[in-house]
Amino acid sequence: MEHRVRATYGARHREVTGRGAGKSAGNIYVVNLRGDAMKSGDEFRLEGDKIFGAGSRNGVQITLLVRNPVRDLSIPARLHYAEVPERSSLAAKFTWLRELGDVTSEAFDEVPVDESHDWINQTDGSFGTLLPVCRLAKQSTGEEMFSTHALGVATNCDVYVYSFSRESLTDRVRRLIDAYEEARELYELGEPLETVTRNDFLSEIPMSDTPLQQDLPIGGATGDDRDNVTDWCLEQFHERYGPAVTKDDIWEYVHGVMHAPDWRDRYRHDLQRNLPRIPLADDFEAFWAAGRVLMDLHIGYETVPEWPLACLVDGEPDEGAGDPAAYRIDGRMRWGGKRGAEDRSVLLINERCRLVGIPDEAHHYTVSGRSPLEWAIDSLRLKVDRDSGITDDPNGWCAWADDPFELIRHLRRLVHVSVVTARTIAALPPSLPPEDDQEPRPD
Repeated sequence: MEHRVRATYGARHREVTGRGAGKSAGNIYVVNLRGDAMKSGDEFRLEGDKIFGAGSRNGVQITLLVRNPVRDLSIPARLHYAEVPERSSLAAKFTWLRELGDVTSEAFDEVPVDESHDWINQTDGSFGTLLPVCRLAKQSTGEEMFSTHALGVATNCDVYVYSFSRESLTDRVRRLIDAYEEARELYELGEPLETVTRNDFLSEIPMSDTPLQQDLPIGGATGDDRDNVTDWCLEQFHERYGPAVTKDDIWEYVHGVMHAPDWRDRYRHDLQRNLPRIPLADDFEAFWAAGRVLMDLHIGYETVPEWPLACLVDGEPDEGAGDPAAYRIDGRMRWGGKRGAEDRSVLLINERCRLVGIPDEAHHYTVSGRSPLEWAIDSLRLKVDRDSGITDDPNGWCAWADDPFELIRHLRRLVHVSVVTARTIAALPPSLPPEDDQEPRPD
């Protein structure tokens, strides 16, 4: 018999498994030292310092398997878990580890294993009673809300096929094509694969007799017009809310529910491990209306009204009539204040230009742990790709190249999206019944 347990830190799983260990280990002790730099936002801050300094990105755990050669192998091993306090500095982590001592420490908690082999961040199992949004292709039963789903646009060579400037993008794609064609022709002439690819990761691209230019059509396929909402899903909504609900209504409802704070909080661990599932809330109208507002905001973010932030250039109000160079990003935007004491009501575009009066609500709405402004700070910056030498310059974006003040308008619109989204979410009713009122639903 093989006993397996799974620990979940964020979205990644680490397993304590193995036929030998599972059979012979009577006790398993796990010490979680945190330090996972793959997380973002507040979850990243909770991890504290990285154990191996700047060169480390993974969290660190210590696992001890204590073998008992005379143990009854039909009895699962006992699991004992201890974790360093949140937000600990490196020195504090080592102090805590020394004080932990050995496996006899009272800091270890014995943890039961659930049916999914999870032994931390365990859930109440009610997630499985909700409507499945989608399933993996091989697991589809026809009883899911949407018939198809996809990863989205994933190129695996973003540095070559994305750019702020059309001219720069054209040049990059041509460079990619030329490099591929040169490598392919040399390979066909007998050059070793290792030589022609020059460690540029092209070894992962299968060589073919077809020139790359013919594999990159300019136009895209039109696809089909089938509605992705399944008839089974529509039946569930008609049964719960009546026959007036349409498939378009379901799209908006789902977008609203996916922003419900109680749903996101109660099922945060389930959502890290599984494809989402949706409740049929008591107040359909509230989530449908909120979903419509949020979809309009999030799809049309480039055309929403500007939030009335003051733009100061050299300390004076400026609405685009001044020096165009004053609105350019020089390196990276940053918050006002000092390191360790940031003032997030102020965004410094460069040394001359700043936006002031950013409301606190603009920081309440986050996507993957970051607010829209934080994503803008990270993505709208001058950067050089280390492998290719390609430079990304956000000032080259066509709208900003023609009118540099459009960057300021863009940031104001992001604040509008953030504030209205935060207010819409705050006004939502509960999407779930109280935890002790969950009714089982057959899957």
